[in-house]
Amino acid sequence: MRFVPFKIISGCETGADRSGLDAARANAIPIGGNMPAGGMAEDGPIAPHYGLTPASTAEPYPPIEMNAMHSDATVIMHMGLITGGTLFTLDSAKKHCKPALLVDVREGTDASVKKIEEFLETVKPAVLNIGGPRESKAPGLYRASYAILEKCFAIF
Repeated sequence: MRFVPFKIISGCETGADRSGLDAARANAIPIGGNMPAGGMAEDGPIAPHYGLTPASTAEPYPPIEMNAMHSDATVIMHMGLITGGTLFTLDSAKKHCKPALLVDVREGTDASVKKIEEFLETVKPAVLNIGGPRESKAPGLYRASYAILEKCFAIF
């Protein structure tokens, strides 16, 4: 049986963040994380069922760092160049001495699943942070990331 984290966290922005929370929910894995004050994502209010904790500011960077800091490891789903908040996610994981894995979903579902499963088996994070670009910066990332993460989080 492969290793599955006990909890998945993110900021619930559209794209990679939300795909991690939704894939975890689909597999009955507890979720949470920190979000900007006001609870807004680029598509509107973040739904209460995600159970995120508002930060003291509406700026996106403090919750990104808090999620990296409060996790045991971070997986960053992306499509090419890492910039902006995605780069800040990677830098935050490094700053807090947390392992981080970059997964370019363009490598395909099977290759990405294998890469993540090997990372999880090596690191064994109880709490896993999922990060990456928002959907408007990487159209199609949510769907690709969800397909990958749902397979990684499936217990059976």
